[in-house]
Amino acid sequence: MLIFYPMAAFALMPVHAFAQTDVRFTSRELDAAFVLMRPELNSIELDGQEGVFDPAPSLKYLGVDHETFDIDLGWIANIADLSFHHLKANMPEVRFQSGALQIVIPIADQQKAVQSRLGAISFKNVQLTANLGWRNRTDGSQALALVSTRFDGQLSGTGILRSSLILRKTKELAMKVLTTQVQKMISKPQVQDAIQTGFLNWAKFYTGTEYREIRAGSIQFFENGIDYQVQ
Repeated sequence: MLIFYPMAAFALMPVHAFAQTDVRFTSRELDAAFVLMRPELNSIELDGQEGVFDPAPSLKYLGVDHETFDIDLGWIANIADLSFHHLKANMPEVRFQSGALQIVIPIADQQKAVQSRLGAISFKNVQLTANLGWRNRTDGSQALALVSTRFDGQLSGTGILRSSLILRKTKELAMKVLTTQVQKMISKPQVQDAIQTGFLNWAKFYTGTEYREIRAGSIQFFENGIDYQVQ
């Protein structure tokens, strides 16, 4: 009589079919990937009451399109025909922080970057920072999400635009533009799918083995990289 032991079948299957494997993606790999993405080809410019974002080819491949968007200056614009004057962002920097991926966008120093009939606002050493983290989806997977933003640098005004209230509102407006554009970019399904695919491909290089999925809830940022598990 032939007796079949089901557990014997599992012995014939590769261990990684059930085991979870730790994978690490460090700042060194991030820097190399960032160079390949050619971030210097990204272009952001605010002029008048419009903004223009022209993504690098790498982002276009991920489904991020060239965009012209309106800037809602609100009540500030009604004071004296307030508008931006060719305010440009420099090449962004990306780095890991404990619990977050940080995108820092330096703004070019510019006199009279914001102008009106009653004064102007100049930008100096301004940086806009976006901190990204992970949120859990209903299916158990994780999606990259905007956690917080920060404004650093100096704004100085002339005429009526030297008012601390107007300078504060200008900072808030700059952060609103950053928040809207970052959220719009990372919320695209193509971008989120590309992130997941990138993690699985890196796991293949990192371990020499092909895995089918990332373990739900395992992706974590640490100070010098990303840890996650595949199975």
